[in-house]
Amino acid sequence: MASTQFVSPVQRLREALARGCTLEAAAAQAQVSKAFATVVIEDMQRRGHATSAQSLCASGLGACHGNKAPEVMLHCSGCPLVT
Repeated sequence: MASTQFVSPVQRLREALARGCTLEAAAAQAQVSKAFATVVIEDMQRRGHATSAQSLCASGLGACHGNKAPEVMLHCSGCPLVT
């Protein structure tokens, strides 16, 4: 008999965001409303568990996009998307 593990909507949302999804895409993948996703993200930001992607990440100029400049590598160090 196989057991099914419950994954909460918040966990599904966090996983989608960790994969780099936008707010809209993450909400759709987690099967939650955009309003609910916004509240969860704001709570994550208040707790220090999420930061805005309005920097190198959002611009496409980060290390995950091939930019290997020393300043970029320092900024992106520790990011799970950079290998």
